[in-house]
Amino acid sequence: MDGLFILYLGIFICVMLLFPASIILLIYALLVAFGYPRLAKGFLVGLGLFIVFIIVFTILGDIFRDSLFFKSDAKAFVEEFNIYLQEDDFKILDNHSTSMIDPDWRYSFTLKISDQDKQNIIQKIKKSPNFKKINTESEMEDIEQKTDRYLGSKITQNYELEDYFMSEYFEPNGEGYAPTHKKIYIYKKENTLFFTKIDF
Repeated sequence: MDGLFILYLGIFICVMLLFPASIILLIYALLVAFGYPRLAKGFLVGLGLFIVFIIVFTILGDIFRDSLFFKSDAKAFVEEFNIYLQEDDFKILDNHSTSMIDPDWRYSFTLKISDQDKQNIIQKIKKSPNFKKINTESEMEDIEQKTDRYLGSKITQNYELEDYFMSEYFEPNGEGYAPTHKKIYIYKKENTLFFTKIDF
């Protein structure tokens, strides 16, 4: 069964790669056949440059987006949860995003925060009306099932587990647009805040 799956997958990938290549070669051949060899060559060169541009733009875009990330950006993301940090009391440990062409775009960062900020956030989570203390992640409710994926209302859930506190936020963005799913983790044994955002 595994062998057949790999075979079918290989055939599918080959077809997906060969189909656009066949279209490109067909256009090139038609241009040459109708007496436009220079236009045919220009078409291939232009297409090649366009592909290179897309690849370079995607790679550089990802690099610059991750490197040009400042405290003000981190604060803005965190404040979406109505959590406010003292700018001089935290630092960015890391940040990372998936490729811009990834349909499930993900963004995450980790902050080193002060003990005071940590305690303030924990108290805010514990005092929220939808706070629950649970033992495992399997006990978490599916936040997407509580509202319409595209036209529903914003929802926030808050939890305490053995190792961390978590605040989860789901926001529909309208018909035809990917909803936004965000989470903040505050770890009990460390003064760190982990943020993750998924557009899918």
